[in-house]
Formats: sequence, C-alpha cells, structure tokens
Amino acid sequence: MSVRIVKLLSTIAICLGIPTPVLGADTIHFSWGALDFPISVKGVETFADKGEITPDLKLFLSPLSPKQRGKLRQFLRSRYRVNPVVVSRLGYTTVGTELLTSLGEIITTSTGQNGLYALRSAVILSAMNPEGITPIDLLKQLPVEMRVDLGKLLQIQKQIATLGKETKKLIGDNWDTGETSAAAIEIKQPGRASITQKSIFLTDNRPDWQNNPQKILKRKIHFDLYLPETPRDSVPIIMVSNGLGAKRDRFKYLGEYLASHGFAVIVPDHPGSDRQRQKDFYQGLYSENFNAGEFIDRPLDISFILDTLQESSDWVLQNKLDFNNVGIFGYSFGGATALSLAGGEIDRNRLTTECASTQKLLNISLLYQCRALELPNISLKLRDKRIKGIYLFVPFSSILFNQDSMSRINVPILWSASDQDLVTPLLLEQLPAFEQLETQNKYAIIFQKLPHTFVTRPENDTVSVDRLKEITKSYHRILSLAFFGWHLQQNSSYRPYLTPQGMKAWGTEGYQPILLP
Repeated sequence: MSVRIVKLLSTIAICLGIPTPVLGADTIHFSWGALDFPISVKGVETFADKGEITPDLKLFLSPLSPKQRGKLRQFLRSRYRVNPVVVSRLGYTTVGTELLTSLGEIITTSTGQNGLYALRSAVILSAMNPEGITPIDLLKQLPVEMRVDLGKLLQIQKQIATLGKETKKLIGDNWDTGETSAAAIEIKQPGRASITQKSIFLTDNRPDWQNNPQKILKRKIHFDLYLPETPRDSVPIIMVSNGLGAKRDRFKYLGEYLASHGFAVIVPDHPGSDRQRQKDFYQGLYSENFNAGEFIDRPLDISFILDTLQESSDWVLQNKLDFNNVGIFGYSFGGATALSLAGGEIDRNRLTTECASTQKLLNISLLYQCRALELPNISLKLRDKRIKGIYLFVPFSSILFNQDSMSRINVPILWSASDQDLVTPLLLEQLPAFEQLETQNKYAIIFQKLPHTFVTRPENDTVSVDRLKEITKSYHRILSLAFFGWHLQQNSSYRPYLTPQGMKAWGTEGYQPILLP
C-alpha cells in the first residue's frame, strides 16, 4: 500500500483533531472485487517496530522501495498528542461527521456498511492515551473484520501521485535561477515609528443570519488597534481577519510590525468563530465549532469597525486614519472574509451542485465551504469600497463564490499559498480560485514546506514547529509590508521585494517563496 495513502488518510482527519487509521484492528480485509486479502495488525506492528515483513504483508509491501518502506515505518511510529475532548467534540460536528463518512465509504464494516461509527469510536478511544497516539495504537481500537475497498484506495492514490508530480513541476518550472536583487530598503527590521496599542469593545445590533434573520442579536466585538506615532496626515489602515478558532493575539507580531512602518492596524476577534467560541464548543455549549452565519458576520464585523471608527469623536482617529485607503490581511477563513469584502458573492447554486458531487477527501476546505448552505437563501452585498488591497494566506473560496463576482474584483491582491497544505491544497483549492481573478495587480506566491496548520505535525518531526512558525511570521511581515507599502502607501521602494529576485534576497534557504507568473 502506498505511503502517501496511509499518510493522507491519517493527516486529513488529524487536521480536524481526528487521527484516522487506514488498516484494521486484529484483522482487516482489503477487497478488490471478489478478492479478499486479510492483514493482521500484529504483522503491521512487527513491520513498524522491526522492519520485518510477515507473509500477509508481502503483497502490499514488496513493491515498495526501501526508501518508501522506511517512510511508512516512520509514519506508523509517529506519535501525535491530541486532546480526547477535542477529538470527541469535533467528531460529531457537521464537518467531522462528513469527513468520517467519506472515509467510511472506503473503510467499511464486514457487511459493507459505511465505517463512520467504527472510525469515530476508534479515534476517540485512541485519543485517550495520555502519551499521544500512533497509527498502530489506533488500529487496535478498530472493530474486527473491517474492510478496505482497495479499488477506491488506489483511485485516491493515483490522484495524490498526480497532484504531487504537478506541484513539483509547477515549483520547478517557476524557480528563479537568476541573481538576487539588492534591497532598496531594509525590510526585515521594525520601522522607526513608536506604537500605541488600544483594546476596544463594540456592540453591533444585527440580524441572526443563520437561524432567524428577523431576530436581532447583540454581537459583541473586541479588537486591538495599533497606531503609529507619525507626522503623516493620512495613515492607511490594515484590517487583519483571523482563521477559525484563533484569537487576535495570534497576529500581534504583525500588528506591531506594520504599525512601526506607518500603518494603523486593526485585529478583531470574530465572536462566532474565534478562540472563545472554540472553548465554549469544547465545553459542550455548542454542537458546532463555528456558526454558518460567520460567512456573513465576519465581513460585517470589518465594515462595522470601520464605520464606528470613522464616525468616532476621537480627534486622533478622525484626523489621522485614511478610511478610503484600507487593506485587509486574511488567513484561511479570514481569506474568505477578505474576498467577500472585495466583492466575492456566495453562489448557492454552485455550492448545492459541488457539495453533492465533489470528492472532499483531497480538499478538506470544501467541507467548511459547504456549511454556507445552512444560511437562508438571501442575497447580501458585503463588498466594502474602502478596501483597496488584499493579502491572502491559504484562503478557501473555490466553490464559495461565483466566478462572475471574483472576476469583477478590481483591487490589488497578493495570494499566498503552500505546497504542503492538506486543508486548502494548492492545485485543488488555491490556484483554481486565484485564476478566476482578473484584477490587474495580482500576485500568486507559494510558500515551500510551510503547512496550513501545525496540528498535523508529529512530535518526532525533524523540523521544529517553532522554527516553521518563525519562518512563516517572517514571510508575512516582509510580504505584507512590501505589498501594502507599494499599493497603499505608493512607495515604489517596496516594489523589488515582490519580484522573484527580491524574494531570493530575503527568503530562508530551503523554504524559498516562489512567485508564479
């Protein structure tokens, strides 16, 4: 069996806190039409521990090269620390259930029924190990006589192999071998401006978009405002929209950095999908880890904050902030938020079609996008004309917005993605959506070896999470300053950093960003 398949089926679910096995308990049966190939868990464990191939494993492991076998053994012994409460709660959400159901079409019971319930039980029981779980541990929790449809498994394997080759070719074809450009200004260091930080609470009365638009709810919004002390009379604003389950302090480093270079930065919490909502969800206060209404409420949060500050009696805000020159940085769910504010419109018809037919195992973000179907069938224009530039990092949007509205977005966009992203994969999610854009100033940048989330990384990985986080932060600082400095501040000194040669100058060796043409 392919190493990539084993790793994919596990990592897909670990992204949601649900580490998923691909073999069996005491015995699992691989089926190919009328053929049946039983494999013992003990044999798999022996292979993982000693590298020995038992007779029942020869059919699957003999075709693999020594290098592939080594990677498979490493994976089988990888240990992941997960919270059993988190695993259990996520396993019963709409997204978790649909993911496990998709896996259950491949891993079935002995009678051919979907393996959803067996898989969910196994991952929850395995997660109770305080030392963390390995794939071997998880196999032992699966019911006996589980069955894997080898035909479906190989079909996925072929798709993964093709995607892997195409991704490598894309990067290789666009790797710049020329000379690096000299830096016009020093961009890695903080700017000279002193910073004042304010925390502000607001309350907005708005409809309950998910359950009853006729009902008004009080949405309490907390945000941090980073203000530069600068002699400039007009200070551009950068809004930062976070990903699912995050708190505004995640991007404190970015707020301080951009403010030191002369931007006013606003980082809000989105109440229906922020860290506090996740905590409440894990405590059993909600059945879902985010509200579907967030597809509407998040963009409205941004516009409401801008409206309120623009109407503020605070002299500093009135006379310093340029409310007609606003940029937005959007990460993951925040990327969808940013695209809505730029003019992207939710396409219910497209969602209905795609969510009923598209294979979601290879693109987890589709499961999240499909939750927009829970919204009432209403048409809302969420575009905010004050937005003049967008920086996106691994957003999801490929089936969420209709192509017509994406093609009419006319502000500069920097779209950054990763070549190792199983949540919003490069070739299936990122580039198809990017290619819908027709705006004149658009940049597609690939971060090499940097994941969408660090949840999928085992404890014994050779590169530390802290190291990868620092590289990611460095890239966001440099690219956001270069992009917003060029397109909002109109400072041409930043332009060289948005070229292949410029990226070679400031990129980290081994993790060089790639600018697509």
